[in-house]
Amino acid sequence: MRLHFARDVLPDSVGTDFQNLCKFDEQQFRHLIEILFQFLLDPKETNRFMQRLTEFAGEHGMSAGPLRNLMKSVLLVPQGALKKNLTTDQVKEDLITLGTRFKVCC
Repeated sequence: MRLHFARDVLPDSVGTDFQNLCKFDEQQFRHLIEILFQFLLDPKETNRFMQRLTEFAGEHGMSAGPLRNLMKSVLLVPQGALKKNLTTDQVKEDLITLGTRFKVCC
């Protein structure tokens, strides 16, 4: 699959992580995206980001390790989009290609 934000072909695990992201209900999804954007706004706060992911995992009865791996995959999109100066339409296309089911607001 060809994506705007990535130079190379992504490992299958990234697609699987995005499929797993779609298994969260809307409230959980929004909470994870909030955690993600807070980290993007202050990337020096890695420890806080990891702590919030661990708390989220505990609150929802899941393991923190797989959640962290999922979020690493999700972070590839905004990081790649910033590096390549993508348009909102290109980011939206990539998210659709990756299988996100929630509406992307642009």
